[in-house]
Amino acid sequence: LNNHGHSTLVIDGRLQAVKGVANIVGTSERPGKQCTVMDLSGLYRPRAAQVLRGVSLLEDGKGLLVQDEIAAPGKAIRIRWAMVTRASVSRLEGGWALLEQDGKELWMGIRGRSECRWEVFPIDPPPSPHDEGNPGARIIGFTATIRPGEYSRFSVHMARMRDPGTGEGIVPLSLWIAPQNGQVRSSA
Repeated sequence: LNNHGHSTLVIDGRLQAVKGVANIVGTSERPGKQCTVMDLSGLYRPRAAQVLRGVSLLEDGKGLLVQDEIAAPGKAIRIRWAMVTRASVSRLEGGWALLEQDGKELWMGIRGRSECRWEVFPIDPPPSPHDEGNPGARIIGFTATIRPGEYSRFSVHMARMRDPGTGEGIVPLSLWIAPQNGQVRSSA
């Protein structure tokens, strides 16, 4: 078990730091912005200077937003965003992908990195002889290169409709958990 076969980031094709620590930075229960923001930096050092991930329900409750903010160190890094699924990938259209399972559809859209394109990564046969097969599963994701010293912010919107209709640009994760009416919990 490692980050290559799970719904998380892979940086420069390397494993996460086994002794690394990830912390919840804060949560919000505000209507329209129920979310959690985590600092995953300890899992990826020294390959990345900072790695933050936020997960939020979309306002209408019909979708999910996963947003990552990654600071490259003094050298370029290659990231892979991936998600394991049993759904079939019926359409790949640039920054959009359509997943289907049991008569239900899920659109996934990439924002913030216009060069990113969805692809399906092979997992059959398993990558190592000691790995157990996972019949019917596949990994959908994308890769991107972050330039030396660059701070990159990108998100994946998952919803039943192609455009989840948020109407907003990418909001920094620090603003997701900014205090409003005392409904924010911070671990800091």
